[in-house]
Amino acid sequence: MVGPPLAHYARRQMIAGILPNTPENLAYYLKSPQTVVPGNMMPREEMDERQIWGIVAYLHGQK
Repeated sequence: MVGPPLAHYARRQMIAGILPNTPENLAYYLKSPQTVVPGNMMPREEMDERQIWGIVAYLHGQK
């Protein structure tokens, strides 16, 4: 296991222990995880806005 489980993601209070769990903050984190937590294991993926917001919508639907 590399990262935390994503079940019930919408119930979490924080993203990476730093940002409040909002859709906007999750999109920011997905775009540039190393900016939020330098040196973390989350790689920067080349995704367009549609892909990022699709992931955000999916994860925030996990209650």
